Amino acid sequence: MPGRVLDEIENYSRALYPVEVCGILSGKKETVKGFHPVRNMENSSESYFMEPEEQYEVDRKIKLSGDEMLGIFHSHPDSPPRPSGRDIEKAFYKNCYYVITSLCGPAPDTRAYKINDENVREVALIKRGD
Repeated sequence: MPGRVLDEIENYSRALYPVEVCGILSGKKETVKGFHPVRNMENSSESYFMEPEEQYEVDRKIKLSGDEMLGIFHSHPDSPPRPSGRDIEKAFYKNCYYVITSLCGPAPDTRAYKINDENVREVALIKRGD
């Protein structure tokens, strides 16, 4: 993931704290190129639900650009960057990564996971230069 995208994600998470933020990550072949924020309809500090029309529009723009949806992002304002039970239950995109940024420590902590049913596996999130 480019450092600038990781910075965007973490800055967006901080800017809307204490609300859980969410969005979509785009790119090709497991290389993230962009972060697309989507409004959290729940406006909650403990859960998120992407606004469906915005989510559809982001997906359409990603496909038109020739990229693909690589991941779903959300923040955990006051808890560790691990998928909650609800996160696991709502992980509908089996081929996507689930990226979570936690703001509960001295600095943002961002982790990536593959979630298939109840199987949750952390994967390496490699920050690269732009």
